[in-house]
Amino acid sequence: LEDRRRLIAETCHDRGFGNSFECFGTSIWDETLYKAWSEIVTNLIPNIGVLESHLCDFCRVCDADEVVLFERATFLVISHAESHGGGKVTKDVVGVKAKEQHGNGGDMIEQDSKHG
Repeated sequence: LEDRRRLIAETCHDRGFGNSFECFGTSIWDETLYKAWSEIVTNLIPNIGVLESHLCDFCRVCDADEVVLFERATFLVISHAESHGGGKVTKDVVGVKAKEQHGNGGDMIEQDSKHG
């Protein structure tokens, strides 16, 4: 994997892209693909820093351990704030949702609406 990343970096640099890319090691058998897509979507959001700042304020005001902002249709993690570190809830939810999506053909919206 590291050799592949190095080759991609060299090719991008040779073609004038510089270091403006990031590689993600992913698998369809675990949550790594889901996490990679979450990070890609997050990087596309303008002013993400402002959103993250507001989320941290909200977490602090609510005295919550963790606040997570998900994209509604795909349940991708957009951002999260933690008051004490760890991100245990986020990791657990992402793992469960990735498994649910893989197991039911991706029909998460219908499943979520049945439970709440």
